[in-house]
Amino acid sequence: FSAKKPLLALLFALLCIAPIPRIWYILQHAPAVCAVATALLSALAALPFVLMLIKKARLRFPSFPYDKKKNAALCALSFAGSWMITGILVPALLIASSPEEFVNIGGHPSPLFFIANAALQCAGFFLVWPLALYLLFPQRVKKALALGGLVLFAALLCGAFLFPGNYGILSPDMTFQNGVRHSLAAILANAGVLAALAAALAVIVIKGGFRFALPAAFLPLAAVTALSAATIGSVWSAFTATKAYSAPGIKQSGDITPIFHFSKTGKNTIVIMLDRATSIFFPEMLKEKPELATIYEGFVYYPNTVAFNGYTRLGAPPLFGGYEYTPLRLNERPNVSMREKHNESLLLLPRLFSEAGYEAVVTDPPYPNYSYKDDLRLYDEYPGIKAYITDGVYTDRWLKEHNLRIPSRSEILERDIFWYSILKTAPLAFREAIYGQWIWLSPVHISRVIASINAYAVLDYLPHLSDCNSAKENSFLFLVNNTTHENSFYQAPEYRPALNVTAYSPGRFKSTAEYYSNVAALMRLGDWFDWLKTEGVYDNSRIIIAADHGTQQNYIPLGNLPFSHNGFNPLLLVKDFNERGALREDDSFMSNADVPYLALRGQIANPRNPWTGKPITIEDKEKPLYIARSAGVHRGDPRAGTLLFNAEKDYYVHGNIFDEKNWTRASEGAPWTEK
Repeated sequence: FSAKKPLLALLFALLCIAPIPRIWYILQHAPAVCAVATALLSALAALPFVLMLIKKARLRFPSFPYDKKKNAALCALSFAGSWMITGILVPALLIASSPEEFVNIGGHPSPLFFIANAALQCAGFFLVWPLALYLLFPQRVKKALALGGLVLFAALLCGAFLFPGNYGILSPDMTFQNGVRHSLAAILANAGVLAALAAALAVIVIKGGFRFALPAAFLPLAAVTALSAATIGSVWSAFTATKAYSAPGIKQSGDITPIFHFSKTGKNTIVIMLDRATSIFFPEMLKEKPELATIYEGFVYYPNTVAFNGYTRLGAPPLFGGYEYTPLRLNERPNVSMREKHNESLLLLPRLFSEAGYEAVVTDPPYPNYSYKDDLRLYDEYPGIKAYITDGVYTDRWLKEHNLRIPSRSEILERDIFWYSILKTAPLAFREAIYGQWIWLSPVHISRVIASINAYAVLDYLPHLSDCNSAKENSFLFLVNNTTHENSFYQAPEYRPALNVTAYSPGRFKSTAEYYSNVAALMRLGDWFDWLKTEGVYDNSRIIIAADHGTQQNYIPLGNLPFSHNGFNPLLLVKDFNERGALREDDSFMSNADVPYLALRGQIANPRNPWTGKPITIEDKEKPLYIARSAGVHRGDPRAGTLLFNAEKDYYVHGNIFDEKNWTRASEGAPWTEK
């Protein structure tokens, strides 16, 4: 082989040797990735010997007649289909699921940029290289390329549509909530289907020739092209529909100017929503960091707290607006769109406090207008409310102060959308390796670090973002932060961000990134509370720390419940005015919909919902609460006014949420409880 074609042999050897340094590096960080890569390279290195043995054995394989034009057409159609599905369709479907999250990133106004970028990247794999090989090699290789291209196209279609995988929600930083895992049965089933598909196509091509081979490539290509066009059209429609509002994007701030103004003589009401902060972690934090009990003096910890949904879109409205905005009660006003009701919830507390003469401030409200992250127009008609975006604003400054250089989110998306497409079309056996122990074949998951620092920097700078110069006698602050949502390992024992974490928690959650994010958030809030004490505004402040939901990981299973109750057990900590003393625990039945009542209590007499006129109370807890695991709404339809429920998936709960007997499937009817 090397004697007859030395140049080709040299090229082949370099191809096998070049990845070795990379594999050695990955070996230290991601053994699973290394194992698959090594196996593939071993198979590649053995290929010449296999071909030599076949030649010596004089084995002959059936073949189909060669026609120069038709063979080239089959090859072109097949690889064009592979390029279309990986470079256009899969990225388009990803972006179509939430177009607004890909707008105004890295100076690219339109989300279509990321589809075009993925298409360009995939063109190298599925168009340029196949074309080069087709032109360089003789007839027998061209025939193999045509058949192989058809099988590849079919395999990619199979991966994308028959075996899409269930990995949970994909976060904005391109990580899957549930990771990438498959059972052995699923992997074997996928391998069996692919083998059968390859064999069937081989028979079709060999027996039927181009008569059947060309339609077998053209028809799926036409379908993929049509679906791609429709999906891109939906992305463009979603983008242009919001052109009336040009999202400003996140502007970095080199200076830190106070935006939270507290009163030393009046009352300060502070509500902090830590997205996905989970109650189960708090007792473990106190064991590891007993000083937190002193820092959080005057607080009451409510472990027996429930959330109404496992995700922000429906978990946050009750926290902002109270029981009228729980999933079940949102359906009471079907003629009011879900977007309007969502905005009402975001406005309720700041509006009530501002109209009562308080200086009201809101930061980073979740899903304002069901649209852009930074779409704060809903506050425009309320001049007494000041709304800010802080997430990501101070990242550059924080990185500079801590001598860290990491890529922008645009750079990360340009890289990871390509890998996402490869993963979603690859055989199941390779997906865990593609995703990698450190995600997307990267030894350090930079996008996760960036997402966490975007939120963490805000908490770290809270003392610099605050002063005691309130223009009014009383103040109200609703601060939303995602540090607890962007799961990332932090450097213990101070729990600060690091590209390479070397010191870990000594506790039971030492391998759980969610725990580190929760500790980091609570410690930085603790630093802020120390500042409030120093400035003399801690005692005259009511502080509520709550979450929209918990983590979906099932750390402590509850009997035979078919879901993680941890996802419906959010953190709830409350410190009232002039409260000091040791942090204590209260097992009362609570929900995150109690937050508005707790914030308003004793400050605004008989508070009522400005849009419905109904009093803001906690009377709903006198009956079992409906936990809507299944609730869904057509997000793209601004007219949708109701949620869809599945009583087989939803539950009622009352009393002690840690007692399985207190959870009743909704299809069995609401249990009756004494008032």
